[in-house]
This record gives sequence, C-alpha cells and structure tokens, in this order.
Amino acid sequence: MGRAKFQLKRIEEAHKRNVSFSKRRYGLMKKAGELSVLCEAEVAIVIFTRRGRLYRSASGDEMNRIIERYQTFVNSSIQQNNGQSKSNVAAPSEQINIQHLVQRFFHQLALEQLDVSAAVELEQLLHAKLVQTRARKAQLLMESLAAIHEKEKKMWEEKLQNNLRSKHQVMLENVENSQQNM
Repeated sequence: MGRAKFQLKRIEEAHKRNVSFSKRRYGLMKKAGELSVLCEAEVAIVIFTRRGRLYRSASGDEMNRIIERYQTFVNSSIQQNNGQSKSNVAAPSEQINIQHLVQRFFHQLALEQLDVSAAVELEQLLHAKLVQTRARKAQLLMESLAAIHEKEKKMWEEKLQNNLRSKHQVMLENVENSQQNM
C-alpha cells in the first residue's frame, strides 16, 4: 500500500502551514546533512520565510566558504557567458555592485512571462530581502552610533582629565607661592 497522492498547492490554514513548514524544513536539513556525510558534498541551505525569518544550515559550519565559492562560480559563469576572460572575475571578498546585480537580474528575468504564483513568490522574496537589508542598515547605524558615543565619551574623559591637571597645577603653584612668601 503506497502513499496517497496529493495536489501540491498552498496550505490555506495558517497553523497547518506552519506545522508543515517546520516538518519539511527539518526533513530538508536532515537530508542535506545526510548528503554531505554520505557523498562528501559541501551543502548549504538558506531558507527565508514569508516574514523574512532566516533558517540556514551548512555542512561542517562552512556557510561563508560555500557562499564565497558559489559567488565565484556564478561570477565566472557570467563572465564566460559574456565572452570575457576569467581574469576579470571579482574576488569574493571585493564589494559587489548591488545596483548592477539587481539590474542584471531584472534584465534577465522576463517579468511579463511570470504567472501569478511566480509573481507572488518573487514579491515575497524581494520583501524578505528588503527586510534583511533594512535590518543590516539598522545594525550598521547602531554600530556607527555606538562608535560615535564611545568617541564622545573618550573626549569628555580627556577634557575632564585636562581640567583636573590644570586645577592640580594651579594648586601646586599656589602652594609654591605661599611657601615662598613664608
């Protein structure tokens, strides 16, 4: 007796959808781990929920290395497809021109040919990336603000120390003057 076939479509009930997501995410990550061990493959999984929550898994905690390797591969593939030499491939550590990357993505993507479900999926992906970008921006602003506060604190401490030194010098001069007058 086999499993019953079911139609692959969106689960309408939120609770059932969340349960299914959790189970399938766990199963996917388990299968990825097995693939990594059994076949000595480097595996990385990145999942963004509709609300922008990130789930990730990598074989041997090598997520950054796998992503860098992927970016290098994609860059070299793009360079080869454009007929350019491989020597022009940017190193993964170099800053990627985000605007150029997005423009190239939308140029290659035929938006007119998307059906409703693909358009919804693309919208959700873009929303998740926008949320992630805003979170990173907020993090950078907070780090910058913390650095500014630290500089300000150091400046106040230096000013306080300078004021104490000058008051100490004035007191010493007063003591010396009073001793000379005696």
